[in-house]
Amino acid sequence: MRSVVAIVTLATLGAALGCGASTTGASTPVTAPAVAAPSPSTSADPAPDSKPTVELVVDADSPRALVERRTGTDEQWQTTLGIPSYTSIEHWEQACVTPCRVRIDPHATYRVGGDGVAPSPRFQVPQGRDSVRLHVHTRSGLARDIGVGLSVTGIAAIGLGSVGLVAASTVSNYVTQVDIRTAAYVSIITGVVFLAIGLPLWLIEHSTVTTESGEVLGATPRATPPKRRFVAGALVF
Repeated sequence: MRSVVAIVTLATLGAALGCGASTTGASTPVTAPAVAAPSPSTSADPAPDSKPTVELVVDADSPRALVERRTGTDEQWQTTLGIPSYTSIEHWEQACVTPCRVRIDPHATYRVGGDGVAPSPRFQVPQGRDSVRLHVHTRSGLARDIGVGLSVTGIAAIGLGSVGLVAASTVSNYVTQVDIRTAAYVSIITGVVFLAIGLPLWLIEHSTVTTESGEVLGATPRATPPKRRFVAGALVF
């Protein structure tokens, strides 16, 4: 009886071991997680600058002359000692140093300046061209600065002399009154002389920019006088 129980136990144990071995030996296939392929970049290349440009060729009679482009203007009203005043400040950046050949914005505002070079009037390049050639005739920046200084000093001297004349009339002492009037007249005469010398230098001493055809850029156009003609003995405008 014990032998039968032992045989049955061994048979049961063997069956269990065999089942475990078969279960362990079977491998379950493992599926690798799918990796999404990188999608092509959808960001577009930056669009090329579509702003129109024109080729600018500039030569000058001074190697210190340069072309500047206006980048902006600050305008504001302010009050100084209770007196309202208007100020306008322009901002400029260098476009090229002459002689030069560059591509520029044809609609921007330009001027000529430089170390020791009197600035030119503001100007715009001629429109409707693919290439513009300009010549710069420079003037002395020192002479212009002297003109500005003499003009400002002259105006101040004339104003001071005028105040002196008014103040002299309020003085009761005759000798003091004469001294004040004399000083006032000297101040006014000195101011007129300074202004007569400085104002032309200030207004005349500026660089000029001309095209190939001789057109002066930035200059105030002169009014064309009306043509007159005679018709049957009458003057017609």
